[in-house]
Amino acid sequence: MGGAKLGPTYTLIIIGRFVVGVYSGLASALVPMYVGEIAPTRLRGALGALHQLGIVCGILVAQPLLVTLALQLAQQLSGINAVSHPN
Repeated sequence: MGGAKLGPTYTLIIIGRFVVGVYSGLASALVPMYVGEIAPTRLRGALGALHQLGIVCGILVAQPLLVTLALQLAQQLSGINAVSHPN
């Protein structure tokens, strides 16, 4: 979201999220189709499945990391961290 700093309103953020969403949807549909077209016949199914497996593994790794980061941020913003660790 580096472009968020450039916009004076939320309009740029909304447009950016829309563009990223459309692109990711297109990429998740077009990449397996392209790989299926150029892959040798005996590897088509496996390569198409590997694309989906990569997406699922990425989500599986990202979810616990993001939940941990979100909980740490919520703790810092709520002031609990300042009370439990006085400096």
